[in-house]
Amino acid sequence: MPRARKAKTDIILCMKNKGHHHVTESYQLLFADANDRVTVLTPTGKIFTTNPENSFKEDHFYTVKMPGGGGTLAVEKTLAQIEGASSPS
Repeated sequence: MPRARKAKTDIILCMKNKGHHHVTESYQLLFADANDRVTVLTPTGKIFTTNPENSFKEDHFYTVKMPGGGGTLAVEKTLAQIEGASSPS
């Protein structure tokens, strides 16, 4: 029996938008300095300053894996819409 192939669109879609934030960028900006940078303390005790785009995120954190292979970004897209609607302009 041939193996099921992953849909190329799912793979491309997931690769395009793979870095998902645990803490939204808009929330991080509330704690940012005048240069829009936040100070981060890691679980290992390392302290560094970076921009919110690069912090508190993990690859495919909200990607839902599909039973037939591939994945969907429905959760990430929904959270992005909520964040966009609730963020201060």
